[in-house]
Amino acid sequence: MKSFIIAKKEIMDLTRDRRTMIMMFVVPFVAMPLIFSLMFNLQKNMQQKAEQKNLKVAIFGSEYAPDLNKAFTNSEDITVFNDMSIDSIENYIKDEILDAVITIDKNYKSMILNNGQAIITVQFKGTETTGVTKERVRSVIGSIEQKIINNRMMELKIKPQILQAYNLKILDILEKKPVDQRFYFPIQFLNGFNIVKFQNTEKKGIIKIYDI
Repeated sequence: MKSFIIAKKEIMDLTRDRRTMIMMFVVPFVAMPLIFSLMFNLQKNMQQKAEQKNLKVAIFGSEYAPDLNKAFTNSEDITVFNDMSIDSIENYIKDEILDAVITIDKNYKSMILNNGQAIITVQFKGTETTGVTKERVRSVIGSIEQKIINNRMMELKIKPQILQAYNLKILDILEKKPVDQRFYFPIQFLNGFNIVKFQNTEKKGIIKIYDI
């Protein structure tokens, strides 16, 4: 009984003190959205800077894959270095002198000609903006890889449609019209749905990615 009376008295004292009430209830409701908004804008600005940043990339073994080296050289906002010491690459990455180091296996050409998998090693420094850097490097590598795959498919007389198991048509029951496919695949991914993949004679290259 005494504890109830004491608790009641404390509550009454709190309600009388307007400053305390404001600090306990009003300020958090106002401050938290501002903090979240600030964090979101900060992260967004960091991502935009990473996307617009001029990447400094060193390529070792460029003579084995001139087409890949040319793709990086011709890319906007990417500066390629082909004459750096391979013994110092980890320090260059850690000190942010380089954003990425790409090492092409000496058997690249023979593996590609024989429909094999050429090994390409990519090294990064693990930072908050590494994801954007990875995607930019992968995009360049992927463009050359797709050309190689298209050539193989033409040689083997394989139609591109054979790589697609389904022709999906998504209908919205309420709207009675097809749903934009762009919205389907993220939902499909989140739900863990897996599209059937055909295994055929064409092979993609192996890309190994390491964080320094």
